[in-house]
Formats: sequence, C-alpha cells, structure tokens
Amino acid sequence: MSRLGAKAKDSDAQKAVAKGITSAARRPVPPAGAAGGMRPSEIISELRKVEWPGRQEVLRMTSVVITTVIILALTIGIADYVFGLGSKWIYSVLSSHITA
Repeated sequence: MSRLGAKAKDSDAQKAVAKGITSAARRPVPPAGAAGGMRPSEIISELRKVEWPGRQEVLRMTSVVITTVIILALTIGIADYVFGLGSKWIYSVLSSHITA
C-alpha cells in the first residue's frame, strides 16, 4: 500500500474517533454522564435528588390536562360538524346546478 493510501486510512480513522465512533463497532460512543454509562447505584442516587411533585400539584396538573383535552376535543368536533354542514350545502348547490 502506498504511503498516501495509509495516510487516507489513518485520516478516516481519526475522523471516526473525532465523531465519537469506536473503531471496533462503528457505533457512537455515549456521551459522558449518559444513562448508558451510569451504574444503577448512580441512577438511584440521581433519582433521590429529584424533587417530585406533591399530591395537590399532580391533581392540579392532571385537571389542567383533562380540561385542555376536553376543550380541544369539543373545538375539533364542532369545527368538523360545521365543515360537514358546509360541504353538504356546497354539494347540494353544485348538484342542483348540474342537474338543472
């Protein structure tokens, strides 16, 4: 192999390493601190640091989500009904003009 070919091969390997790709599997290396690189004890330790919402806050957020879903469902349902009426009217007008 020529010296130029060897340099190109080394350059490709260096680019792969710079992108975080291992030479063996050519898969991305997980970034430091990613869940794939953490031990279960570290994960449990991090979960203990989380400030979990209280019961009242969960109930309040749940009611906001349910209310929002109901409002959006009603809005979409009403819009669908109105557009349905409008399209029926358009079809009836067009069909009456075509047959006449």
